[in-house]
Amino acid sequence: MKQEQILAHWTPQNKQQLQPEWKERFNMSSVVLITGGAGSLGYELTKQYLIAGYQVRVYSRDEYKHWDLINKLSADEDFRNQFTPITAEFRDFVRMPFLPREMFGYLRLLIGDVRDAGRLNRALEGVDIVIHTAALKQIESGEYNPQEVVKTNIDGTQNVVDACINNNVRYACLVSSDKAVNPSNLYGASKYMQEKLWLAGNNLKGSREMTFYGARFGNLRGSKGSVWELFEKQKETGIFTITDEKMTRFDYSLKDASEFIIKREGTGVKPTIYIPKMKWYSIMDLPKLYHPNPKIEIIGLRSGEKLFEELVGEFEPVIEFDTHYKLGGDKYQSIRSGIDLDTKITPTLE
Repeated sequence: MKQEQILAHWTPQNKQQLQPEWKERFNMSSVVLITGGAGSLGYELTKQYLIAGYQVRVYSRDEYKHWDLINKLSADEDFRNQFTPITAEFRDFVRMPFLPREMFGYLRLLIGDVRDAGRLNRALEGVDIVIHTAALKQIESGEYNPQEVVKTNIDGTQNVVDACINNNVRYACLVSSDKAVNPSNLYGASKYMQEKLWLAGNNLKGSREMTFYGARFGNLRGSKGSVWELFEKQKETGIFTITDEKMTRFDYSLKDASEFIIKREGTGVKPTIYIPKMKWYSIMDLPKLYHPNPKIEIIGLRSGEKLFEELVGEFEPVIEFDTHYKLGGDKYQSIRSGIDLDTKITPTLE
């Protein structure tokens, strides 16, 4: 029988203060499944959920990334020190088996594709929380293979919605993108459709106690395919390719995003899209972090690429809170990078 003790405002920083009441405050039997869980954000979510005492199922079609995730967890000093079941013997291991025995019962690696409805239904049995991160994200590839983007990002999302309803999942969170706002490419259009399909799950659930909601982010610092990753490779030559010198981006890390997602869980979550408040930077400030005398090569905008990130469109109603926004209400406010000078920052590598 599923338990419903979900800590709504957990963060790694306050975990130590909660240690005396660990078992009372955290539901040790709650199960979370992360689609695309072997990706950049999936790894950070897996790490933080394990530290918090959840059982985690990583659902991904890439078996190599499963192996890589285990190796990264094994080498992650922060995780090794905070994951409760880990013993001194585990910390002393040099070579890890594929799944360390201390993780038995806590972590399951499931090979599967969101296109496969049957596999999803089986994978979600007994799951309390679903985080849907799986998507085809590469813009140029998506433009050339639109039918594949539709199969994964749109049809696959509907498969996840149906599987959540079939298995009475309590909380279902979609990880969305700024590209869903005023989409200028197929990927953005598919993310827009994802949000619509996901929130429509609240109309299909019937009398089930479950909530479909989402979190919308810009390009996350440290994620695969980000400009940060590109510049890390280009620093060897000192020549950095930039599509346009006027480009701006929001600054938000994988850790920030995972904590934002986890904080949304609980009885207070609403069936809407949540957007964190973020600061922004000029793309021209980034190369200076990687090279003392960077040379800039302007290569022009890619097809469908925007000069700015837009997290809320001008025709989307939004409600503002201290740390975030959520769609709804009767106030209309476009939120994009490069507008509010008070929120501009100089980026760092930390």
